[in-house]
Amino acid sequence: MKFEEFKSHFKNVLLIKSDYFDMIPNNLVIRNQVTQWVRKNLLIQLRRGVYILKENQNRISKFALAHILYNPSYISLGSAMSFYGLIPDVVEQVTSITTKKTYLFRNAFGVFTFSHIKKDAFNGFSHEKDEHGLDFFIAKPEKALIDYIYFNKVKTLDELFESHRLQAFENLDLEMVTEFAKKISTKYIINIVKDLNKIK
Repeated sequence: MKFEEFKSHFKNVLLIKSDYFDMIPNNLVIRNQVTQWVRKNLLIQLRRGVYILKENQNRISKFALAHILYNPSYISLGSAMSFYGLIPDVVEQVTSITTKKTYLFRNAFGVFTFSHIKKDAFNGFSHEKDEHGLDFFIAKPEKALIDYIYFNKVKTLDELFESHRLQAFENLDLEMVTEFAKKISTKYIINIVKDLNKIK
C-alpha cells in the first residue's frame, strides 16, 4: 500500500490504532510499512500501537495526549502548578498522576511522566477539553499543590517558597487544600498546610 492510500483510508481518524489495520487486506504487509513510515517521519508513534499522521500533530494538545497515553490519569504536579501560575517555571515534561504503576513515555511530542498514587488520594481533578475539543483531566489548583508537595518531598513551607518558588497562593481555597492533605495524611504535608493557613 502506498502512503497516500493509507492516508486516505484514515483521513477521518485522528489516532490510528494498530487494531484498525485488521480491517485492511494484507494487514501484515501494512504493519511492516507502518514501521518504515514512522522512520521516515510520515507517521508519529505515540505509544505502542497508537499513531498519528505527521500532518495532524497540531490537532492534539499535550494534555489531551497524556490522557490518551495512560489511563486513568490526570494532569498534576509541575504541569498543573505551572498552568495555574503557582510556580513561575515553564515545565517541559507533562506530569500526571495515576493509580497504575509509575510510567514514562517519550515520543515526538515530548516526555510524559505518570506517578503512582493510592486510590484514596486519586481525586480533586476536573474534566476539561483542549482547544481542539479533546478530553483531559487536570488537578484543581489545591490538589495540584498537595500532589506537588508530596511527590517533590517538600518538607517545610520555607522550602516551598524558596526552593520551589510558590506564588499566587492567596488565590487558593485553603479549606480545600486541607481536605486534600488529609487524604494523603502525611505529617509534613499537614504541617506545611497548617503553616500556610497561618500566613494567608
